[in-house]
Amino acid sequence: MNNEKFYSLARRYQGRINPYAVLCQCNWETRAAGRPWQSELFLRANNAAGLKKWAGWTGEIYEKISWEQNPDGKKVDRKSAFCKYRSVEEFINNYVKKIESDYPVCTERSDNFWGYFAGLFKGKWGSWATDQAYFAKLCGVAIQLAPEIFGNGQMWRNKLLDSLEYAVQNDYLTDFQAQTAINLIREKVTQIDFNKDFAPSVKEYIICLDPGHGGHDSGANPEGVEEKDYTLLITQALGKELVRRGFDVRYTRVTDIYISRPERARIANSVNADLFLSIHLNSFVKTSIQGHESWIANEASEKSLKLANMINKHWPLQLPQTIQRGIKRKDFDVLVLTKMPAVLEEIGFLSNPEERRQLVDPAYHQIYASIIANAVEDLFRG
Repeated sequence: MNNEKFYSLARRYQGRINPYAVLCQCNWETRAAGRPWQSELFLRANNAAGLKKWAGWTGEIYEKISWEQNPDGKKVDRKSAFCKYRSVEEFINNYVKKIESDYPVCTERSDNFWGYFAGLFKGKWGSWATDQAYFAKLCGVAIQLAPEIFGNGQMWRNKLLDSLEYAVQNDYLTDFQAQTAINLIREKVTQIDFNKDFAPSVKEYIICLDPGHGGHDSGANPEGVEEKDYTLLITQALGKELVRRGFDVRYTRVTDIYISRPERARIANSVNADLFLSIHLNSFVKTSIQGHESWIANEASEKSLKLANMINKHWPLQLPQTIQRGIKRKDFDVLVLTKMPAVLEEIGFLSNPEERRQLVDPAYHQIYASIIANAVEDLFRG
């Protein structure tokens, strides 16, 4: 058995299960000495997920001693009767029936593998595992197998991030689960060794995008419009535009979580980013104040200044009505702790009613993304 073959078999049940989630789960469950598809239960019984005999099972059984986890978390060795299948196809068919019967949340979330993993903790008779470590293990496998299943280059990265964004937006994950997935992506994606087959698709430049604020730090919030929400949406629009243009994009956050300013800089440094862009929205007590401005450190690099100039050059080409407040200097943590050229963008003033209407409008998010992406492309590619 190999990953692609199993995934192909599971895809026959698309809509009832999530094929990729099932691949990841079974890849993990069948590991022996770290190798998938090598467990005793899989090799001798075609049972890839430890499915046990139940009252209605009329097929063969395979008895073996295996460790299990009690509700209190204690691990014990116990002899159990497992279902024995004539083929992997038969196993998958039975697995699907078990999911539909006992884990309806997985069926409801069959459109998203992160959400499917979380659904395994919401069964009729309890969770598939008794602690969140199991969720983290499945996430790790999902990251590991993504290049093989979803294509090389940027495609598998996009799949991971887009799927995670979808899961968060649809409340498929708890805050803890979302943070677990984000942390694992940060930790593992940058450590993947690209062999010669993947090398041509490795992106030339890494851009780290930082949506300002998050979590308990809402930023500005005039009239109840919270800055953190719209910095995230604008940053996501910018990220997608940069990816479309062939850049390798990383994020300091992809959901509504708090991350300290030094940690944001550490993330950018850890991925060896070529550029750091922090997105913010301005506010002032005088509501008539409006406009766009760029910030760089007092001792900013020549490249930081060059990018800020390019952004200010491109801005009036698409938004000529916007007041340009120019380039300002201040030693914000994210500008001085990052080891690469860094610019902090104040897109506009939430405190200004007219500008606020634009800042919350998805159509304008695309315009902001285009402006900044044009400047980034000019910086690196002329």
